[in-house]
This record gives sequence, structure tokens and C-alpha cells, in this order.
Amino acid sequence: MFDGDHHRLTRQQIAEALGVPLVEQEVHELCYPSAYAPRCVLAGGMEPPIEIVSIIFRQPFSPLMRLEELTQLSIALHLSFKKSLYPRARFCEAVTFMQQWILALVLGHIEFDIVDLLICEWED
Repeated sequence: MFDGDHHRLTRQQIAEALGVPLVEQEVHELCYPSAYAPRCVLAGGMEPPIEIVSIIFRQPFSPLMRLEELTQLSIALHLSFKKSLYPRARFCEAVTFMQQWILALVLGHIEFDIVDLLICEWED
């Protein structure tokens, strides 16, 4: 609702407004494969494979996955994403599986559907 009027935006309209393409790779589908819309999953999720997520952690890679073990670039991205992509993120002591997926996809230069991610965050 905007200014008292109902408005409906499609995924295509949101993508055009943001200037991003719609792609098939959906982060929520990777992290929560059994969740259906509205996808309001608060915790848990599917852990990213080591070969994908190791790019965001300092080497030698440790399976503990704490914030202190992120690379400097991962920390900078994580902090900027907390202000933009997932502003209501809680549990600041660690990096959630969803946050690990997003960081790994961005740093790995793997396309994903940012519009779907935003819609899922808005549904939450």
C-alpha cells in the first residue's frame, strides 16, 4: 500500500527498477530447500558445501565458521549486507547459513536471484 492505494509489483518490475537480471539460482532454495512461500524460516538451513564456503574464511580453513575467521573482504561485505540485504539479522555472534551462502555466491562470482532474496526477506 502506498499513499492509501494498493499497488502490486511483479518480480520483473522489481528487477527492472533495481537494474538486475532475473536468474534461476535462488539463495533461499539453496539454504532452505524444503521451505515454501511464504518462506519464514528463522533458523537452521542447509550448510553450504566446504568447497563453496571456504572462499569467505581465512586459510587454513576451519569448520568453526566464526566471524573472527572471515577474510577482510568477507567482513566488509557482511557488514554492508547487514545494512542492506538483511537489515533485521539477529544472532551477531556467528554467520548464519543464509549469510554464508550469500557471501560465498558473491565472492565466488556466482549469479543468484537478488529479487527472490529481497522478497523472501520482506516476507520474513
